[in-house]
Amino acid sequence: MTFELQDDFQFLLISLECEMLPKLTQDERRELGRKINRLMPTRDDELTWMLNFTSSRKVEDSYFGGDSRSPEIGF
Repeated sequence: MTFELQDDFQFLLISLECEMLPKLTQDERRELGRKINRLMPTRDDELTWMLNFTSSRKVEDSYFGGDSRSPEIGF
């Protein structure tokens, strides 16, 4: 797992390497994104986080959120 703070510490990018994880279904990945969404602060019209599932350094699946005006945008 890697993470990176961006946008003057207002945005968190999390990357999980799929080969290092148990096989997760798309629903399980989405649920992990929803759990992160509940933990992270929100902003109006701005995202605060992104969760990428990668394989061989390529993004295979991605979820994002934190926009208080569009809470379901990244799902």
